[in-house]
Amino acid sequence: MKLDVLIVPNDTVIVGMATGARVVDGGGRDARLPPYFFLDMLRTAYVSAHCSEGDAAYRRGCASCPKNGACDAQAVAGPVDADPAQIAIKVTAQLLASGVGGRIEPLYPVPDDLLVDPGPKDAVWAQPSYLEHSTVEMLHDAQPMRVLVPSSRMAAAATFDAWLTRKGVRVWAERKPQRLSEGEHYLPARRLFDIEVRREGDQDVVHLRLRPGIGFLVSAEIPDDHAALPLPAAVSGLPGQRAVRIEAVQYPLPTIETKPKKKWRMCILSDRACDASGLPPWIDPREHTTVAPVPAGGKLVAIARRRVEPADLEAATPTRTPGMQQTLMPAGTTFFIEYEEPVRLEPLADILAGGS
Repeated sequence: MKLDVLIVPNDTVIVGMATGARVVDGGGRDARLPPYFFLDMLRTAYVSAHCSEGDAAYRRGCASCPKNGACDAQAVAGPVDADPAQIAIKVTAQLLASGVGGRIEPLYPVPDDLLVDPGPKDAVWAQPSYLEHSTVEMLHDAQPMRVLVPSSRMAAAATFDAWLTRKGVRVWAERKPQRLSEGEHYLPARRLFDIEVRREGDQDVVHLRLRPGIGFLVSAEIPDDHAALPLPAAVSGLPGQRAVRIEAVQYPLPTIETKPKKKWRMCILSDRACDASGLPPWIDPREHTTVAPVPAGGKLVAIARRRVEPADLEAATPTRTPGMQQTLMPAGTTFFIEYEEPVRLEPLADILAGGS
């Protein structure tokens, strides 16, 4: 079953350790949240609702529980130390939302192939065409992949650290140079949240505080053959985190032209654990061709990606097993797909699609 929720923290949330794998940038901000941040929140909410033994017993482990093997909380949320790729709850989109308490406007992570022209001083111009192929080691030593990088014609072109409105998504999908207006096409991080690094013990802890009227907008899927997540819900008990409020919500989607095309760009909307191929489940890792749920037979020709990292879950998400490493596709990673014949790409919960 599909689940769209608005998550509003009561206070700051901890998004990482400044001395760990996730370090805020030189401006003191990082517009991307740590891996499995929302998955942990939804797992905690589900366990609180469906684990009859309580959260403390769940965190001690399911093996000694009398309901071991016959419990919705265990089947859906997984054991406390479960591999994220094996957990039945799947986060498909991790967005922000403005207008909390009224009409919801979704805000999307910027696809990694969207660049901005650094020349104009009084405007932001999208320049998605300044890209060229470069062969690098992308995700791991055994898998060289072509990625897209700024073209030598405009080497100073920069990735765009902001969040797109539905109008901004349409500009990206049309793939043509266009002026972007703050508020209409995008919102910069400074209007969405504040970042503060606090010294706590021997670590520098990164706290994020959402601005008034801003919330986290998350889409997820829970298996149909198990109990639903009752909402609204207040979630507490995450290590190091304060309580958050979770409620069901509906929101409008971007209007994107979906007429048949041979070339598509597909941008993932959530951090995704993946196997050693470093590819989403809808791309065959051997043939580099698409499979369901996207139209089958498209050839992967390039990937646009601004950052490459294994997820250091000890630093980013304290609920995980210390030192656990996982290959991660960050939200915003964009895949360039070519088909032999034009195909129509229907809207999907976890993918933004645009012409190429």
